[in-house]
Amino acid sequence: DVADAVGIYSYAYLYGSSILNTGSIFASATSQGAAHATGIATNSYDGDSVIQNFGDVSADAISLGGAYGAAVATGVRVERESGKYNLPDLTLVNHGDITATATRSGDRGYASARGTYVNAMYAALYNYGNIAAVAASDAHGYSMAIAVGSSTFGKYGVIEVNDGSISAVSSVGNGGSSKSLALVADAAYGEMVVTNHGDIFAGSISRFDGPYGGRAYSLGVSIHSEYAVDLYNSGSISAEASAEHGSAEANAVVAQGKDGVATLVD
Repeated sequence: DVADAVGIYSYAYLYGSSILNTGSIFASATSQGAAHATGIATNSYDGDSVIQNFGDVSADAISLGGAYGAAVATGVRVERESGKYNLPDLTLVNHGDITATATRSGDRGYASARGTYVNAMYAALYNYGNIAAVAASDAHGYSMAIAVGSSTFGKYGVIEVNDGSISAVSSVGNGGSSKSLALVADAAYGEMVVTNHGDIFAGSISRFDGPYGGRAYSLGVSIHSEYAVDLYNSGSISAEASAEHGSAEANAVVAQGKDGVATLVD
């Protein structure tokens, strides 16, 4: 079984997409096998796209029963369409609440939740509200739970500003693997600038309900570029990980720029 739900979908070829939400957008998918839910999804070949949220956007994916099922939830997904000469500039501005929740039960499988996902030649995220990703799995046998608060990828540059809160929380039972990344950004050939005046948190838990110890991994901020990487922080960045009879690792910040060097101003 496969269930797919999308609150709003927009495709633009030359002039980009423009979405303004001041209300409530909710997408929910439930399945015995694979469940995929996305609140807002846009795809652009070229031009400038601006997605603005002043309301509530939420995506809820639930995978129940069966073997190797998957629950995948994304609050807002802003993507570019691959091409040889197109240079789309995609910007997401959030003043409201964006939430993605993925839940998996049954026999093995995984739950994956992403609050926001921006992928373009030039990408920008401005968050003045709340972005949250929650992934949980209590499936029998080995399973995984992965939560990513915001992920921003720009081939030629990334700008990310957080004046609100970004969080990623994952939990898994039966000695599975739990992984949470609050803020992830990558710029292959351009400058990376991340500014945080708010709160960024990643938390992961692996419970020992079975014969094997699990793994929990949390990372607050992960940023990378082959050029300059600058992180300006006057807020809070934290990560927590807990695993019963297994391994746990938590890192607040991992940053890598040209020649392995990054600039952090705290």
